[in-house]
Amino acid sequence: MKLDVKELALSPLGTSEKMSLDLYGEDLGEGVKAEKIRGILKLAKIDHGLVSKFEGKAKIKLECDRCLEGFDFQIILNFDQEYVDENQPNDDDKLKISKDLKIDISEPIRQEILVQIPVKKLCSEDCKGLCPKCGKNQNSDKCECQKVTGH
Repeated sequence: MKLDVKELALSPLGTSEKMSLDLYGEDLGEGVKAEKIRGILKLAKIDHGLVSKFEGKAKIKLECDRCLEGFDFQIILNFDQEYVDENQPNDDDKLKISKDLKIDISEPIRQEILVQIPVKKLCSEDCKGLCPKCGKNQNSDKCECQKVTGH
């Protein structure tokens, strides 16, 4: 999502602005889609660019590693990002303000969400997973396999 920051970028140092963001159905890549991202973006004019602070929440859909069912996972977002004028030297931690005075807030939000996705994705801590013999979801279906197999 690109935001027009022309007015703020041309304002005196220290000028700030605050806006609410509601994003829906954002494709984050790597098989992850955010159903909803909601938060407050604060922007301030600094020397050679802008600094932003984002505080909010994201709701994403994950697949449980044990039972393979989809479940909602909430992520708390709280990060800062610096944007520099396009003619400034390249710095990996800073994003550029485009020539048409717009910033892309999608990438820092995407990165923050992706680093917070747990390595082991579980719908619940007590998820029973799939039966290794018949493949039924042991959370919702009664398994017909013999008890001798250990389940």
